[in-house]
Amino acid sequence: MKGWRRRAVMGWGAILLVVALGCASPQTKPAAAPAAASPAPKPEDVQKEILAQDARRIEAMTQADAQALGEILRDDLTYIHSSGPLETKAQVIDEITSGKLRYRAIEPSEQTVRVFGDTAIVTGRAQLRVNSGGKGLGFWVRFTEVWVRANNAWQLAAWQSTRLPD
Repeated sequence: MKGWRRRAVMGWGAILLVVALGCASPQTKPAAAPAAASPAPKPEDVQKEILAQDARRIEAMTQADAQALGEILRDDLTYIHSSGPLETKAQVIDEITSGKLRYRAIEPSEQTVRVFGDTAIVTGRAQLRVNSGGKGLGFWVRFTEVWVRANNAWQLAAWQSTRLPD
């Protein structure tokens, strides 16, 4: 296209653009910028928060603290002992506070935390020292925990452990 024609076409294009913009409804407002979201917590901070809550759970279990356990354990908890029984939140708290099962020590190791939004999975090993049925026991387990964040707090939703050979 010759130079003068190209400038004429471009000039008409600019005029049409100005007219189109001028004909836009005066009620049309430019889109508002989205509100600045609070920055997402760093994964390592979330992992530390979950491990801190797990340490709080361990302390509550060894101290037979029903109030703390009530806050830390979800109402729909499934707790599977290394010996096989499945218990609910109420059963776990009752067993611990009644003295049927006394956790003398729970020492976790090799913990790995994977976070998926408001759900986290913790795997690891733990050495347990308990009194059960008047008998002192000590053994190692490999465990899986499922934590769920609700109302800005992490709660234990599931525990499953497998006793390791001596």
